Amino acid sequence: MALIERATRSASAVTIGQTEIVPVDEEAFLFLVQQTPYFALNVMRTLAGRLREMDKRILGQM
Repeated sequence: MALIERATRSASAVTIGQTEIVPVDEEAFLFLVQQTPYFALNVMRTLAGRLREMDKRILGQM
């Protein structure tokens, strides 16, 4: 989401095996979104899922 909002993002990750990290800058991200419809669709699905989970958390606290 940081690339979409042009905001900084800090994250940690733990892997269970050998992993290669590939940084993606804004230019590469926008290229993938524009040129690869399935990539863009997966981004939208991920964001929709996160929003749905946050809604559940908020409603559960009321």
